[in-house]
This record gives sequence, C-alpha cells and structure tokens, in this order.
Amino acid sequence: MNWTREPLVHFLVAAAAIVAVDAWLGAPAERTIRVPAARAADADSYVRDEILWREAVARGLDESPAARALAISRVESILVEPPPEPTEAELRAAYETDGARWSRPGRVDLDQVTFSQGANIPPGTREQLETGAPFWTLGEASGPGASLRGVEDPELRATFGDAFADSVAVIAPGSWHGPWETSAGRTFVRVVGRSSPEPLTFGQARGRIREALLAEATERAIAARVRELREEYRIEIEKAR
Repeated sequence: MNWTREPLVHFLVAAAAIVAVDAWLGAPAERTIRVPAARAADADSYVRDEILWREAVARGLDESPAARALAISRVESILVEPPPEPTEAELRAAYETDGARWSRPGRVDLDQVTFSQGANIPPGTREQLETGAPFWTLGEASGPGASLRGVEDPELRATFGDAFADSVAVIAPGSWHGPWETSAGRTFVRVVGRSSPEPLTFGQARGRIREALLAEATERAIAARVRELREEYRIEIEKAR
C-alpha cells in the first residue's frame, strides 16, 4: 500500500504542520497578556489582575470595565476553596510572635471644618476659628461630623487621605491648622486629644487574628492558582517609547 496516497495520512500531516506553525508563531492573541510600558515596574500585579479578570469573564461575571474590581474579587472566591480554620495553637502562636500587630490602633479626637474642592473659603475663616467661633456652623461639609471622636488611623486615612492623616499625627493639640487639600475637600482641623495604641489580650485579639490568618491563607492559595494559570499565557512587556 502506498501510504502517501491515503487521505488520512494527508490530514494528519497537515494537522501536524498547523500545530508546528502555531507553536512557532507563539500563543494566540487571547492567550497573550501585554503589559503597558507604564506598568512595567509592577508587571506581576498587572498580570495577576488581568488573569483574574479574564477568568471572571470566562465564567460569565460582569464584563463591564466599571465592575472589573468587583468581578476580580468574586472570581477569587471561585478559584480557591475556603481555607481551613486556624487551630488554637496557630492563633496563639501568631499572637505571641507579633503581639504589637494586634494592638488597638491609636485614636484621635478632632474638630474639623471642610469646604468642597475648589470652593472659595471666606476671608477670615482661620481667624474666626482661632477666636472661638462656633466651628460647626462653618464650612460646607461639617455639620454633625464637625467633631470626630475616637477616630482610628485607618478611618482617618479613608476619609481625608494619607497626607492629612500624617499631618494630624504630629500636630500639637489645641490650635487650628489648615486648610489642607484632603480627600473630603479643603479642611481645617484642630486636634483635641489623642490616645496611644493599646495592647490587646489574646482573648480581645483572637477574632482579629483569626480573620487575618484566614485572609493570608486565602491570598496564598490565590497566588498559587494564579501562578498555575500564568503558565497558560505568554507575557509581553511593551517597551517605553
């Protein structure tokens, strides 16, 4: 029999040629991740998010760019199983290894007057504040939130931004300062008092330790899964022009 005349042989040879050419040309476009030059410094983070985004889309989650962060968060919970509960010994070891991590953050009491971004602050506002004017009647975003008590650093940063929180941490209580450009607007602030971080007993910190250990275990599992998925992609980093 002349095998060269068999249609099946022709088909197999052609198929092998296509596979070889495809491998030579590289991964198809949908299996290639191109990292913009501007993100070259944090390419791993970019690739991680892109892989998770593509996994989310493949699973029919919201494809709109506006929902990207939510879709990535949702697909993370799909890709890995929930980690096992930490044992009592693991909780205790985490507490004893890094007790300072589980302290209650320092808190600050402050008064604030905020005007919206770009607003014209009335002349003499700082002088009014320094002479004892009712600060809660000033500004555009003060109102019931004009006096903030027992505010922890993470909350302060979330509301007003890092630069403001860093400044509040070092200014002396009693005097008005500002205005600062903050996440909330243009803000005057007076620190009324502050408390130092407080150590927590193991019993007080137990819930926080549990949540942290579960979150860390979940992140390790996601990172391992992303490494596996990354093997399926060709990564290209664009060159800066």
